[in-house]
Amino acid sequence: MRDYLVEQLTSMGLDVEVQDTVGMGHSVPTPYGPRYLGAGRVRNIVARLEGTERGAVALMSHYDSVAQGPGANDAGVPVCAILEAVRVLTEDPPRRDVLVVLTDGEEAGLLGARAFFAEHPLARTIDVVLNFEARGDRGPVLMFETSPGSRPLIRKLAGTRLPVVASSLFDEVYQRMYNSTDFAVSKEHGVPGLNFAHIGGFVHYHGPLDHIGNVDRRVLRQHGDLALGLVRALDEPGQRTGGNDVFFSVGNGTMVRYPVAAALPLAVCTALTSRPKFKGIGALAARLAAGALGATGLTWLLGKASPEFRRGGDFHDSGKVYGAVVALSAAGSLLGGAHRRRGAATRLPLAVASVVLAKMLPGASYLAVWPLLGGPVGGALVLAPLSRLLFQGLTPRMAGTSAIVLQLLGEQAAPVIGRLPRGIRRSLAVAAAATGAALAVRAVLPGEARPRPATLSYLLDADKGTALWLSSDAKPAEWTRDALGDHPVSARLPEYFPGWKRELLHAPAPVLDLPAPVVRVVAEQPIGHHRRVSLEIRSPRGARQMSISVPDGGVLRWAVDGHAVTAEQAKTGAPGEVWDLWLHAVPEQGFRLELDVATTPVRMRVADRSDGLPASGPQPDENGIAPAIDVETWGNATFALVRLEI
Repeated sequence: MRDYLVEQLTSMGLDVEVQDTVGMGHSVPTPYGPRYLGAGRVRNIVARLEGTERGAVALMSHYDSVAQGPGANDAGVPVCAILEAVRVLTEDPPRRDVLVVLTDGEEAGLLGARAFFAEHPLARTIDVVLNFEARGDRGPVLMFETSPGSRPLIRKLAGTRLPVVASSLFDEVYQRMYNSTDFAVSKEHGVPGLNFAHIGGFVHYHGPLDHIGNVDRRVLRQHGDLALGLVRALDEPGQRTGGNDVFFSVGNGTMVRYPVAAALPLAVCTALTSRPKFKGIGALAARLAAGALGATGLTWLLGKASPEFRRGGDFHDSGKVYGAVVALSAAGSLLGGAHRRRGAATRLPLAVASVVLAKMLPGASYLAVWPLLGGPVGGALVLAPLSRLLFQGLTPRMAGTSAIVLQLLGEQAAPVIGRLPRGIRRSLAVAAAATGAALAVRAVLPGEARPRPATLSYLLDADKGTALWLSSDAKPAEWTRDALGDHPVSARLPEYFPGWKRELLHAPAPVLDLPAPVVRVVAEQPIGHHRRVSLEIRSPRGARQMSISVPDGGVLRWAVDGHAVTAEQAKTGAPGEVWDLWLHAVPEQGFRLELDVATTPVRMRVADRSDGLPASGPQPDENGIAPAIDVETWGNATFALVRLEI
């Protein structure tokens, strides 16, 4: 793949190089255990379309994928879009440089991006980064993250009039999430920019269904139009940073925006002039709660018949599930009486929310301000698309948030609904409820053959001469039952995975003749009150990943092949906190690892991991490959481990 991309960029006339180095990832929190670190050999593709003026716009994505899927969307679609945008740009080159940065090791902890911005001289020439990503296989493309002081870039984006869903709400939310892309690294280095992704079809993410058949050419075109249009727009002189805006998309390519400083005054004025009333608040809260609980209960009930729901919170036919939520919310809005008073009851919560959001999350304040200003019309423009995006972004597992938005919109429209004769309202409510029920049933009916992914790993304890079958699933699948049996033990395994809090199914496995990881101490020297230990670590069986754990923590500094990170930089390494490092793309000769540790003996556990199961064990068919939703290393794999003291 790398050779192909280099060939394509070279044929367009760009100066192309491959940055071959070691990338170092800072700690990443996981839902199941300790913060873990990453390092590994990366090969970034860096290409330059030379301009005549100083400064560069970087088009960035990553070209690696998780091992469990082809990666056609994540990130094949963005890479293809960038290639085509650059091809068009070569026909009429911009005045400023255009850099194409296709990183390696993104899925392993942003390793390639960290290496590029830390080491590559062209990184210091970048004025703006445009990063393109995917978290599914459907649109629309969202502009979901900005750098600080993004007003000039938002103005440029709005000026292109390109169809993109952009919102300062996304940025406010994303800053508070653990998720990250290569764009996070450019932000750490103070480079202005915008981050784009399509997120629909989460069930196809990081798994075997992320193949070329599930690529939407409209999404591909949208990424490409954005890359091309923004490079053209940013070729004009002007500031790259300067203040922040509240902004949101309305319609196809139209954006409303105003300074963040105006958010609180606008919210206060709107709240004071909306004439909020306390009457009906209790009934409104009860209706909203009922809608949220109903939608959540529906999706969790449907999830009982959908194995993919447990793993990722999504469905193969999530559009039908969303349709069911919309239909049932509509039925709730049509039923009941006092429609005229119900519309007035929404003013108080919207007024309070507008002021609170403007003070605490100004980028999200428009969600309450504009429905207050515009009534049902303003609510429809803002809340209707928000409900769909919440359903996609938070997955159907949190369908209650989407239902609350729909219910609130229905409450605003209640006075209009109340003008309909009661008989017509009841008939429409029955039709909506029936439609919702039919869509819900159709969403989980057996259809075409779908993947039934399951995890199974083989673990050899080379010290003890024992072995286990392991699975992170809730129960054995049909093909994993041959190894796990019908009733495997479920428990944590700190002896093998220190600090991991998740329970794993496990059962005894045959002891195979696998070479164990090799660890050799090559040097040791005192460093103040500590010591620096140099180790050579390699996998004789050619595993692509290795895991090094120090269960008692206390690692103050670590380096891989001379690339060092301190505990303070990595935000880990305190005594008693499990220190866990994953090494990726392990070369044949292995890595040289340096650890700054205490002068007393330090316990270590070293494991190597190869993709796939031993040939003598059970094997999944193409539909049984486990997706890497939770942690990339929990696919079907073979582990061998040793313990030692240094």
